[in-house]
Amino acid sequence: MVDSDRVTRLLGAIDRDAGFLDTFGSSDPNDVLANATSLAAIKYGFITATKGCARVAHHICASEGWKVGETSADSIQMLSERGVISSDLAESLSRASGFRNVLVHQYIDNIDIDDVRAVENLNRIGDFRTFVASVSAWIDRIET
Repeated sequence: MVDSDRVTRLLGAIDRDAGFLDTFGSSDPNDVLANATSLAAIKYGFITATKGCARVAHHICASEGWKVGETSADSIQMLSERGVISSDLAESLSRASGFRNVLVHQYIDNIDIDDVRAVENLNRIGDFRTFVASVSAWIDRIET
């Protein structure tokens, strides 16, 4: 059985991360790229928001007895297969999960590319909010 209080807390953290990232969305990308502190903050915001989505997905899959994915992206995709989120959102968040891995593990040697990608991804913040709304609506449906 899904612990709706836990999921609600996790969704609240994702929403806060999205709000934080939104503060950079109206900034000039070149100014953000020139500011090491802003770049670090943006990257951390992406890491925590994306990991939050994965934690929610893992919890729901395990609690519902669904297949728990080997990766975060797999669990997010399972939410789509079960109608919790749309397939488009699952695809976008799966890509975000891959980018999170790049940021955390520095899989790409050219860190400047990661900086540019982080700033470009600021236009995807709405995906986190859509995830929060979709999972919240699903929780409401299963509780009634």
